Amino acid sequence: MVASEYSIQMAVDTMTPPKGPTGEFKGDIKVNDNPPMKKDLDRVAELPVLDVNGKPHAFRSLYTSDSNEPLRVLILFVRQFFCGNCQEYLRSFSTSITPGALNSLPTPTKVIVIGCGQPELITMYARETACPYPIYADPSKKLYAQLGMIRTLDLGPRSPQYMQYSLPSAIVRGIYQSLKAGPGAFKGGDYWQVGGEFLLEDGQAASGLGWREATVEENIQLRDQKELNLAILGEASVESSARISALSWTFLLPRLIPAPQALIRASRPERLEPATAKVVGAYSGGQRDHVNYIAHLLHEGESLERYSVRCEKIKKIKVPEVKAKSLGPTTLLALLGFAMSCALLALSIHEGDGMALLATILLSSLSTLVGIGSQWRLVLPERTARRHVPISDVVIVYPHGAFLIIKCDEEVARSLYWAPEECRYYRSTRSYRLISLIGTLILMFGVICLGNAGLNVQLGFAASYIILNAAYWTVAALPQRWNWDLSCYQRDIEHYQDDEENSHIPSVEKEKTYTSALWRAIALSGTRKWVRVAGTAPVSDAWDMWLRKAEEVIKEHPCKFDDRGRCILPRWDPEKYLDIVHADVKAADIDKSQSSGDLTV
Repeated sequence: MVASEYSIQMAVDTMTPPKGPTGEFKGDIKVNDNPPMKKDLDRVAELPVLDVNGKPHAFRSLYTSDSNEPLRVLILFVRQFFCGNCQEYLRSFSTSITPGALNSLPTPTKVIVIGCGQPELITMYARETACPYPIYADPSKKLYAQLGMIRTLDLGPRSPQYMQYSLPSAIVRGIYQSLKAGPGAFKGGDYWQVGGEFLLEDGQAASGLGWREATVEENIQLRDQKELNLAILGEASVESSARISALSWTFLLPRLIPAPQALIRASRPERLEPATAKVVGAYSGGQRDHVNYIAHLLHEGESLERYSVRCEKIKKIKVPEVKAKSLGPTTLLALLGFAMSCALLALSIHEGDGMALLATILLSSLSTLVGIGSQWRLVLPERTARRHVPISDVVIVYPHGAFLIIKCDEEVARSLYWAPEECRYYRSTRSYRLISLIGTLILMFGVICLGNAGLNVQLGFAASYIILNAAYWTVAALPQRWNWDLSCYQRDIEHYQDDEENSHIPSVEKEKTYTSALWRAIALSGTRKWVRVAGTAPVSDAWDMWLRKAEEVIKEHPCKFDDRGRCILPRWDPEKYLDIVHADVKAADIDKSQSSGDLTV
């Protein structure tokens, strides 16, 4: 075989039937792939086919020549002219096997396309498929019937590789084309009719080269057709900002977000995530094992270092509730996603890509729909009774040995530290679940449409998701306090000094040992009552003596404030005194042991 003949053989080999049974299919559908015999071709030779102008031509004129030169013709019988599958197949075929390649062969080779619609639609079909080959129409379908091609709506087990659009997308495109055709909407052909392919040489069928379709989605499959798979990542970063975002009106903006499935959940949390720490009433004796989310944000608890001590005064200065910042990082994320959606919408329109347009609309509207179901407001409980209560100061002890002393009234203490925060949603749970169901369907159809969009728009989506993922991860790494408007509370940090002699020394909050940190916390709170409730000191005689001494020092020398408003702590060495009491207790234990021994003797 010479090189040129080998090339045409390779071109023919790229057209291989789909894997699977070639005889009997689902139901009563029976087809065979035997090429038509000479008697079959003789029977249909004079049947007419219509060209683009409606002029009839004998079928045999398509595959025979008046000269003695050899002629090879591949005849492609397609379905009705609005069939999206056939359009995709013909588009891929025309790209893979070009007329130039066929004309360069020693044996003249032609490709003929025949559809079962009216000839008025041939121009539209050639434009939609970018087909460079002659197209004819057989509206009578006599050729289809005589050559053994069947009628069915069976979809088959899977979509062929050449399909760039899903079946729903292909149907939508077909409907759109039929509506666009106006009066020609009903001239596309028989929707039940399927086609086939035959290779004829010198007026006869080439041995072994015939194919009749058994399902709607079957055509000759072209090798090396590749799909673009777009992965949407970033669920963790979206989840971290979703809660605070739902407090803002910008959450309702139709916008593109990475990993939109992160917003669709079967249930909604009823409270914000608390931080781990011991919360103790300095005088009341109340105790909790965690710090409410808003209180932790307000005090910037994550900034406290090991063995650090801080004293703060908290006062509520205005009525407005805690809310999201109008121009916080999450707001900027929403605006960025909205801008991306607008850009992709414009790109889809510019490209004339209907699937891309649907994908952009569906995936962008998903954020609005889920936003309607997830909108909420934060409710901090308020004190209703006005009876007398103990001093409401609070001490927070963090696991790494940091202490936070809060001086506040009972109203602030109840709303921030004792009563649980409430997430009050605007929509009922039943409504939210219905919205989540609809959102899931929109997400599925949006992903399907995106998978069937054109390459240029898919690349635009890919670039948008890369930028958005980077932005979401950046915002997730920022302090959460930047997203919240906590201006309804006034927070003042109370600085302190060791004693009057050292009042010129800048305030130092971090201590070298846990004992020193505990002493400062007791001195700033003005009492040792909370220590045992919180379990922050060992239970032993030595520590009991140390705690009693610490309280005596505070009562004898209470904290004073200098002219700069800084608290001056009483002079006392907690480390030295702890060593003393440990030694005394040890000596007492030895004496007790010796006394017991003497009595025994």
